[in-house]
Amino acid sequence: MHISVIEEIDPHNLSQVINACTKILDDLNVMNRGLFIIDSINEFLMLYESNKAIELIKSLRASISKAKNVVV
Repeated sequence: MHISVIEEIDPHNLSQVINACTKILDDLNVMNRGLFIIDSINEFLMLYESNKAIELIKSLRASISKAKNVVV
């Protein structure tokens, strides 16, 4: 695992992706501040049909932006 990698996950498992993102933000105590950037949206678009990728983004926004008040 590369030094800059915090956690390895299976990108095919959407719930694991969402859970890992929220867990990392919890571990870093990021709430009511910060910015969460989805840098690899192209990879998700290649892995999933577009509606699944959009569902992932909506779920991340609900789990992070709305629940933790962090901009996604």
